[in-house]
Amino acid sequence: MGKQVYVGIDVGGSNITVSLANIDTLHIEKTFQFETKSYVSLAEPLEPVMKYIKLINATVKACCVGAAGPLLSQDVINLTNAHFVVSKKELRETLLTTQVTLVNDFMLLGYALLSEKSVFKELTPHKDPREGAKVIIGAGTGLGKCLVTHSIENDCSVVIPSEGGNCDYNAKSDLDREIITFIMKETGHNTVSYEDILSGNGMRLLHEFFEGNRVEQEQIFLSSSKTLKYFAHVLGQFAKNSALNTVSIGGVYFAGGILINHPEIFEQEEFKKSFIASNRHLDLLSLIPLFLLEDYTTSAFGACYAASLLVKKNE
Repeated sequence: MGKQVYVGIDVGGSNITVSLANIDTLHIEKTFQFETKSYVSLAEPLEPVMKYIKLINATVKACCVGAAGPLLSQDVINLTNAHFVVSKKELRETLLTTQVTLVNDFMLLGYALLSEKSVFKELTPHKDPREGAKVIIGAGTGLGKCLVTHSIENDCSVVIPSEGGNCDYNAKSDLDREIITFIMKETGHNTVSYEDILSGNGMRLLHEFFEGNRVEQEQIFLSSSKTLKYFAHVLGQFAKNSALNTVSIGGVYFAGGILINHPEIFEQEEFKKSFIASNRHLDLLSLIPLFLLEDYTTSAFGACYAASLLVKKNE
C-alpha cells in the first residue's frame, strides 16, 4: 500500500487553495490554487489533485474543507460571496475517503494557531505575550472572523466560528451617516455591515465616495489617503469590538489579502485611536498584542491540521 496524505482545502471568495500534507509530520508536500469564480463545486478543481495523488501512489487519509460561508448543516456550505456549494457527499466520492469535515474558512486560521506552526508577525512587539482567548479577523473578498479559546469543560483549546463581519455598522458622526447612505444607495441594501466597508468591494465604494471615481483595487489606497484613513478607522473599531466581545487578551490576529498587502493600514493614527477608544477598558485594550499573517498558505495548512484532529477523534 502507498503512502497516505491529509488534504486541506481553503475555499475563499477569490481562490481555492488545496494542500497535501504528510500524515506523520504535517509537512506540506504540494499546493494547488484555482480561481473560485471558475467553478460551482469542488469536484472539477479536485480532478488534477486526485491525478497527482494517484501519480505519487498515495491515498487520502482525511480531508478538512474551510469555506467562506456559514455552516448551516454538517453536510453543505453555501459560499457567501460566490455561487458555490461545498458538499461533504461529493467530497467523499471525489477523494475516496469517508473522513471529511466542513468548517467555516476562518476556522482554518484558528486551527493553524493551535498547531503553533502559523506565521504571524507581531505588530506590537513591546507588548508581553499573554495567555487567553485570541480573535482572528480577515479583510479580503469578505470580512471573516473566528475565536480561539480554552474549554475548561474539556481541558482543550477550541475554535469557534463567527459571522461577526456581517453585523451592522452604525453611524457615530455626520461623515459616517453620509457614507452609510451612499453605500445603501449603491448596494440596494437597507443596512450596512462592517463587511460592506472592510472588504474589496467596500474599498471601491469608499474610494468612489471620497474621490468620485473608480480605480483598480491595488491603486485605491495609493490614490486616496481619505479612503485609507477611513478604512483604518473602521478596522480599528471592528477589531476593538471583537476583542471586547471575546475578552481576547491573547491577541488580535489579522489576515486576508487586503491587510496582508497593505500593512500601512496599521500605521495610521486612525486605526490606533479607534482600537483603544473606550470609556471603561482603555487599560485592557492597551495590553492586547496585535499580529499580522505573513504566509498565504496558513489556511490550507490549518485545514490539514484539522484533518489530523479528525483522524485522532475517530481512532
